[in-house]
Amino acid sequence: MRKYIFFAFSILFLLVSAAAAFAQTEDLPLLAESIPLVATAELDSSGSPVETNSDFYIILNTDGTGLFYKDGYVSKINWNQSEDDNIQIDDRLGYTYDGIISDGYLLIPVKDRTYLFEESGELPIMKLAPGQWAKGITPNFFVEDEATAAQIGAEKAAEIDRKAASFSQKYGIDMHIIMVSNFWDYAASSDIEIFSEEISDGYRLGSKNDENALLLVMSMYDRDYDIYSSGFKTNEIFNSYSRSFLEDAMLPHFKQNDWAAGMLAYLDECEFLLTSAENGEIYSSAPRNVTGEIVISLVFGLLIGLIVRACIKAAYTNQVKEQKAAAQYIVGDTFKLTVKTDTYTHSTSSRTYSPRSSSNSHSGGGGSRSSSHSSGKF
Repeated sequence: MRKYIFFAFSILFLLVSAAAAFAQTEDLPLLAESIPLVATAELDSSGSPVETNSDFYIILNTDGTGLFYKDGYVSKINWNQSEDDNIQIDDRLGYTYDGIISDGYLLIPVKDRTYLFEESGELPIMKLAPGQWAKGITPNFFVEDEATAAQIGAEKAAEIDRKAASFSQKYGIDMHIIMVSNFWDYAASSDIEIFSEEISDGYRLGSKNDENALLLVMSMYDRDYDIYSSGFKTNEIFNSYSRSFLEDAMLPHFKQNDWAAGMLAYLDECEFLLTSAENGEIYSSAPRNVTGEIVISLVFGLLIGLIVRACIKAAYTNQVKEQKAAAQYIVGDTFKLTVKTDTYTHSTSSRTYSPRSSSNSHSGGGGSRSSSHSSGKF
């Protein structure tokens, strides 16, 4: 059944823009066995056309996977055709969209709007695909700009690609490095983190390793970078703390424009974290210096105690002048005793019960998407 939609969209596309499609395919090879769709019209709840300001597109792959992008929200999707040839799309957060094929369009209701999709010759992200990226299989190291590639050199580029590929195979985490001139030329958003997600989802990184992938993206124009970790295993090993190891290793080299040294240092640090994880050690927070913490606590407590004692002593010294005899503390004739004796009877102490308070903290993430980013400038 699935073949019918591809046949229908192919006919429509050939009739509308056959010549343009041929030129684009010649210069910018697209992903094999994929159809890009873009929302070109929007209807309100009554079915009337409204002006659309949405940036909304979908990529459908013939294996039933794809990419869903709407106004900055990116998700990998699964889709299938029903018996009436309509399409059901499920994203990674559990949302379901029921598409209807009508008059050469794919209609998808989203809340109180219906979007009309038609096939597009290309989407921004798809311009990145070189010829060898057929069926979503990418090189482990890809440099889009020829000048940057020449600066790195063929020998170093081959070494970087070889190391990343070997780590992918050995540790079961797809590891890729992608360098582009300006990611704004390819992404549908001006956010490099979304660009990373588009690459990962659009080219199905990690699809053979339970969604586990580690992607380093570098955009040379504004010197942006993003480390994108997806999949449970990858996020456990390359968490927000351990990704700082990768940044510390690569950024000093990148600041000197030594791209090859920076990427090799990045991969070496990746290998260290992966090997440590295999040995049961995952770096998720800085190690505690218990002795140092105790010493600091004691010194801090002593200082606070001395300050409080000094304040109390100063307050009493300013208010009461010490006298030599007890009778000198009595004001005028306000207190008269017939018998004057001092006899000790007892002492009284009071205690106030204050129950100990306890607190438990718990943090967790919702949805089925297990991914995180570390991004910045180099």
